[in-house]
Amino acid sequence: MNVESNNYTIGFGVVMAVLVALLLAFASNGLSTFQKANIKHEKIVNLFAAVGQDIKTMEKTEAEALYNKKFTGFMVSNSGEMSGDMSEAFSTDMAKAVKDPIEKQRLPVFVYTNDNGEKQYVLQSRGNGLWDAIWMYVALSEDMNTIKGVVFDHKGETPGLGAEIKDSKTFYSQFSMGKTLFDESGSYTGISVLKGTGNDAARDSDKVDGITGATMTCNGVTDMFKNRLSIYANFLKSNKN
Repeated sequence: MNVESNNYTIGFGVVMAVLVALLLAFASNGLSTFQKANIKHEKIVNLFAAVGQDIKTMEKTEAEALYNKKFTGFMVSNSGEMSGDMSEAFSTDMAKAVKDPIEKQRLPVFVYTNDNGEKQYVLQSRGNGLWDAIWMYVALSEDMNTIKGVVFDHKGETPGLGAEIKDSKTFYSQFSMGKTLFDESGSYTGISVLKGTGNDAARDSDKVDGITGATMTCNGVTDMFKNRLSIYANFLKSNKN
């Protein structure tokens, strides 16, 4: 009887383990699909936000259809060479792309066309904040120089401090106040985020006021603009009007 009881217990345990494993695998696959859909939708929302369009309340399928109608895309290299298509641009994993040597990096460009036929060019960059990764979308006007809008996000910056790069309208709205990536001589300068606030950075086309208490995060934004985004410089120089 003890042998039969032990066999039953073992058999029951094995069956339950298999069932639980199958359920976990099914749940994991379902969650993965759901997460990928959310990530895709978030990227579409961010691209539209960069060009000044708020589609947060739009259904995923409707937002994707509008994205396919309004955006095209391709890849560019540090030398300015264009290649690829919108699908490759959208699927680019920026966390991996920015780890390649600069001469091997290929980064996405998204081209938005409004109802009047006017275009904006959206560039992407990724860098480091105080605690973890920060990233941005930068929309340029048809001159491929003047910033029309930006979207910032982060993985784990401090609420009320570094996290304000995403939440503070006062901070990110500065970038669309006539700021440019190139100076009057045509040299790439990017944007410098000044320490603290009240520095009257509005008078300079390549500076904005930073966020008090978020020096490291602001330094990360400066690095993205002045160094990491400069990979687009040759492409922008060759094509800007």
